[in-house]
Amino acid sequence: MVLAFQLIGLFHRRMVDECRQRACIWCGETNELSKEHVVPAWLGRELQQQHPGVRIAARYRLGNNVEARIWEDKDPFSMRVKKFCEECNNGWMSRLEDTAKGHLLPLINGADYTLSTAAQSIVAAWFFKTACVYDVVGPGDYVPSIHRETFFRTHQPPSGVVVHLAPRVVDHELPPVIQQRLREARFEDGGIEAYKAVIAIGHVIAQVIGFPGFESAEGTEDMAAGAIRIWPVVAEIAWPGELHRLTVDDTLAYTTVEIDIG
Repeated sequence: MVLAFQLIGLFHRRMVDECRQRACIWCGETNELSKEHVVPAWLGRELQQQHPGVRIAARYRLGNNVEARIWEDKDPFSMRVKKFCEECNNGWMSRLEDTAKGHLLPLINGADYTLSTAAQSIVAAWFFKTACVYDVVGPGDYVPSIHRETFFRTHQPPSGVVVHLAPRVVDHELPPVIQQRLREARFEDGGIEAYKAVIAIGHVIAQVIGFPGFESAEGTEDMAAGAIRIWPVVAEIAWPGELHRLTVDDTLAYTTVEIDIG
């Protein structure tokens, strides 16, 4: 009898796991899922227009420095994950891409730009969405489901999440690239857990830092030193202002996807 209950419990857990695998990470819908680009296709087109005739390849790194999975992709803008229902993918996710594009391109291209409070909300939402999409490429599951579900309802980064921006170092040795890093952070006393996603695109670096279970992430600026907060929104920002340029290595994250142009 005990063995029978154990087998039933194991079967139930497997069924639950399989349902989760087949469910949209946003709304939980289990109908037909569609694929979403990890690196948005419009961004690929923009970079290719800026750098005509230049080969764009990608090196992906998932995991820590000891047990990393590394592979290359000669067509990074074709990489997609099947974790989203048609309604989410072709609905609010598509609208977010369209709305964010006009604010992202000046940052990516290194132009001076005024980020209104409304623009900051849109850009922060786009970077949080991108962090969530990259999270499901591998088995990391760093971004908790409650944060994804809250984002689906509000289309804004949830409570306990902060988003910072900084201009990125770009020169002949560090050409425009796309890099994403995602890690889990644990404080020394074990009392607070956090995740941190770093997304660098051209001339801008975003740091998305989440504290599951916390209503506020105030006082965490040291985790994004050298950057300026765009979420929660405070005031209009003249970009890039007097901010110093950073490299992705300055962010001290572990999980990486990197797209080199050259």
